[in-house]
Amino acid sequence: MTGTTGIGQIWDHRRILDDPESFDGVFVSSAIVNCWQFYSTEIQEESGGVGAVEDRIFAWTIEGWYQFTDNATLASSSDYTFDVLVEAICTKFRDNYRIGGVTNENGPPTNIRKDIVMQGSVRCHHVVMDLAVTKIGL
Repeated sequence: MTGTTGIGQIWDHRRILDDPESFDGVFVSSAIVNCWQFYSTEIQEESGGVGAVEDRIFAWTIEGWYQFTDNATLASSSDYTFDVLVEAICTKFRDNYRIGGVTNENGPPTNIRKDIVMQGSVRCHHVVMDLAVTKIGL
């Protein structure tokens, strides 16, 4: 996701805010809400025999928020900008199917769910994307 044009703050772990004062530092980038998180949600191990692990499948989630604006002109509608950001992230994973050569395989994000939510007191586009990554052995 790094190096993707237009992506704001990226966190490599899940951020859940306990106090409203932390909102700007976590979710706001360049004066708008533009924040993305990439975190692990599940690990499955497939046995390769007695005491051996053949494959580990890591389930990851990519979650993003982008400030919602609506205007009659296409150029200022955040809906189009948000869709471009989501597609750019998917393309990053398509182009790097081995995540820097560390994993054996992964694909682009799947099960992409988008909606509009309140993040703090700001209406935002919100997306949750699932990603499965396979690594042979430990």
